[in-house]
Formats: sequence, structure tokens, C-alpha cells
Amino acid sequence: MLRYDFGDDSVDAAYLRELAEFVAVPSVSRDASPDTMRAAAQWLVGQLTFANGRVVETGGHPVVAGIRTG
Repeated sequence: MLRYDFGDDSVDAAYLRELAEFVAVPSVSRDASPDTMRAAAQWLVGQLTFANGRVVETGGHPVVAGIRTG
């Protein structure tokens, strides 16, 4: 996961690429299938490695949780 220092064009471009990648996954629960909700959750887990991100199963759509320490 990138740390962002806005004002640096190369960092801004990297941030926008990551954001575009995430919003490309149809994850609005009203419109998304279980597979796309899981794909969005997995993408977020990949971004939250610093916080031990994980998918938590629920009776409905998955939830992403993490704990940031330090």
C-alpha cells in the first residue's frame, strides 16, 4: 500500500490508479453480486496489510476489518 504525499505528481498518479482499480469493482450492495462484493472485500484486504486486514463473513455481505497498531 502506498503512503500519499499529495502535491507530488507521481504519487498523485499512483493514488489515482489505486482508486480507479477499487471503484471499478461494482461493490454497491444494491447492485453487486456476492462475487463482486467479495472481490471488493479482497481488494481492500490487500490494501490493509499494514493493519492485518481480513474478510469477516456475515449473514450477508462480507465485512473487512483490521487493527492498526503502532
